Amino acid sequence: MNKIIETLMKIYKLKELRREGWFIDGVKNGESIASHIFGTAFLILVLGKGRKDIDLEKALEIALVHDIAESETGDIIEDYKVEYHKKKFSKDIKGGYHGISHKEKFELEKRIIEEFANKIGKKEIVDLWEEFESGKTKEAVFVRSLDKLDMALQALIYEKKKAAKNDISHYFENATNTIKDPDIMRILKEILSLRKGR
Repeated sequence: MNKIIETLMKIYKLKELRREGWFIDGVKNGESIASHIFGTAFLILVLGKGRKDIDLEKALEIALVHDIAESETGDIIEDYKVEYHKKKFSKDIKGGYHGISHKEKFELEKRIIEEFANKIGKKEIVDLWEEFESGKTKEAVFVRSLDKLDMALQALIYEKKKAAKNDISHYFENATNTIKDPDIMRILKEILSLRKGR
């Protein structure tokens, strides 16, 4: 089979692979990894309009590649230091790469991204992914912030629908602690205000 088609077919598995956090919290039919990538990219298009400090084309490219390694690894939940994960993991998720360290996850995903890039002849995919991971450019900060805003917005939707069996407040806390872009933080605060009286 053609290497490019074979690689694209692997990456297209993202359309079917679930986001593990929602599964752990008892959300039936939770979003796929591709749904999350779409959400992040769409937020860039909507919230990036008028931002003179951001190269929107580059931000969109970063968003589209930031989770593609998960087509091979699945949505990895890193180490079990968080008490919540210690409590939930054994019965809800088994096998795979869950529980590896952040460094191990980075190295594993980098190897996969490099393989993808080599097979489809697009080295810039590695550069875009590394830019996202490093979080050092304005575009990377913007995309990483929207990655978390997408998560918080999805959590709000699930919370309003009472779709999760467990308390999902930790998603909002995670977004609050990790969003670095001040404009995106203001939008997160509006999302948090919608949780009142839930």
